[in-house]
Amino acid sequence: MTLQPRLKTPDILKGIAALFMFQMHLTLLFLNSDAFSSMTGKISRFFGSTPVTPVFLVIMGYFLARSQKSFGEKIFRGLKILIWGFFLNIGLNLNLLINIYNGKFKLNPYDYIFGINVFFLAGSSIMIITILSLILKKNYIPYLLLATFTTIVTPYLPDLSQLSYHLKFIHAFLWGKQFWSYFPIFPWIAYPILGYAFSLFENNYLQMKKNKEWIGFVTVISGICLVLSSPYALKITYSMNLFYHHDLLFFIWTSLFLITWCSLIFLLTRIWGENILFKYFNWLGKNVTSFYVFQWLIIGNLATLFYKNLTIFETFPLLVTIMFFSNWLVLIWKRILLNFSS
Repeated sequence: MTLQPRLKTPDILKGIAALFMFQMHLTLLFLNSDAFSSMTGKISRFFGSTPVTPVFLVIMGYFLARSQKSFGEKIFRGLKILIWGFFLNIGLNLNLLINIYNGKFKLNPYDYIFGINVFFLAGSSIMIITILSLILKKNYIPYLLLATFTTIVTPYLPDLSQLSYHLKFIHAFLWGKQFWSYFPIFPWIAYPILGYAFSLFENNYLQMKKNKEWIGFVTVISGICLVLSSPYALKITYSMNLFYHHDLLFFIWTSLFLITWCSLIFLLTRIWGENILFKYFNWLGKNVTSFYVFQWLIIGNLATLFYKNLTIFETFPLLVTIMFFSNWLVLIWKRILLNFSS
């Protein structure tokens, strides 16, 4: 029984992150400028930033280190996720792309087809870390150093976009600051590497997993550091461009946040892991990929109609409706997969 809540914690973390991510997408695409700049908009942006993508990526890296799949299987998995990123971009922007084709919008369609979403980052990270593991083996220290180094060099990497038209898409994928470069490899690969390193550290110091007092102590200390440094960090979470292209200092802050947040959810899972809300978080975390895809397909195509034109009160009914249909589609998708596998 003592291990059960701990096994649930990653899925619950992903489930909570999925909800924060969902509301963030509506804030970014639907809210008008007044609502976006309001305190509600700022709170939405905070919860849709640090508690979302870094959490997903650290958990992905954590389980990648524990994966028993072969080198080739991991590489293929990463490549498959990266390719799905292209299909997702086409699907969520389909309404927009049709309008561009019909001449309604004078936009470059490639900026949206090649938008660097989290699938691009996740797939690339899996392949890169899998290759690195052949060199760095099971020592967690080089991974920690590499994650830190990644965020240090990011601001100093050259601008490739000026060299040629085609290079700007590669630049956006690697470390560019184009508006469609949401999650470039630099600095974001630091988080799956961090999760990978923590998994190796946990293997070497397994007894620390059983030390509840240690977890509580670390949570309190990191929480105090977060509060003291919150004015600096909040400015970045409120500005999506700064968040997408942050530096070493914010990486350190985010790492402290992850320690505090993950430890807190771990402890709450031990207390409330069996209540209906945490069961829903757990279910959503297990199905987070399909939920991510369905909610994006709906929100992305509706955004062409409502782009940054709604108040908070007008957005709320859409939030409830899209949330319902996204969950419903996940259930249908699960049933389809079950029928195919039987």
